[in-house]
Amino acid sequence: MTITSHDMISENYLRLNISSGGLSRGSIDFISEKINFNISGRSFFKGMTAINQLELEYSDGKLIFIFKNKKNLEFNCSLKEFEKVNAHIQTHGYRKTY
Repeated sequence: MTITSHDMISENYLRLNISSGGLSRGSIDFISEKINFNISGRSFFKGMTAINQLELEYSDGKLIFIFKNKKNLEFNCSLKEFEKVNAHIQTHGYRKTY
């Protein structure tokens, strides 16, 4: 899956658009200190969590969300999109990024 673009809905609301195989697969919405996952298709995942309840890693063009249960969601992600995510999470209280 790939983060293909982002939308700044408001100052506190960042949406990442997800695709796979050229098809839209949903979004990840950063709303203040919360993250809402709405992903369909083979990698179906829906749910909301607080930013401080997970870890993020960025390496080799991959953005990885690591949950407390040690399960991961991994996305291809450009540096441009990661910089938007990093700015949002720094503003809303998350301290650790790679």
